Amino acid sequence: MSKRNLNRNTIDLHGIRHHKVIPLLEKKLLNGKKGYLNTQILTGDSEIMKELVWDFLDEHDFQYMIETYNMGRTIIVG
Repeated sequence: MSKRNLNRNTIDLHGIRHHKVIPLLEKKLLNGKKGYLNTQILTGDSEIMKELVWDFLDEHDFQYMIETYNMGRTIIVG
């Protein structure tokens, strides 16, 4: 793991069932704190998982970027 990744919060969804994703994101990101900036969300290759995460982020007006070289990583930027 690089030093750059050590400074970020990470939500690793590998091994998490699809029906548990939204409650987990709500718990981690909608707690009233602004500590979500630069949080990386690891979805892996699952298209369903990516859509769940991106739809959640869009619904709650989070700004995020998807790395072109790693589509399984989404980073919250605002």
